Amino acid sequence: MSLANNCTFIGNLCADPELKIIKGSKGNTSILDGSLAINRKWKNKDGQTIEETDFIPFTIFGKAAEIVQKYTKKGHQIALQGEIRQEKWQDKETGGNRSKLNLRVENFQFLNNSKD
Repeated sequence: MSLANNCTFIGNLCADPELKIIKGSKGNTSILDGSLAINRKWKNKDGQTIEETDFIPFTIFGKAAEIVQKYTKKGHQIALQGEIRQEKWQDKETGGNRSKLNLRVENFQFLNNSKD
């Protein structure tokens, strides 16, 4: 049985995404890092509206990274589709193991109507 890792999130950018250009022996690679805020609302058993926000870190590579950086800014709504990956590293200060989930974006769609 094959397992799938395909996620789609729709939300608003928490900040202007940050574009980095990594220079390598085979050319430059564009990498865009950002965070997506996703709001959820529901009513509890007492009828009160509850609202929570989840923050999804994401990374986009290549030409897509440059396009998203050029046409988006904080607050813009966007749909992101890709794989959730667990990034692991060792903390430089404590030496402890650290990890976080990150969306590696494969497709995107702008949901704002203007370039404002």
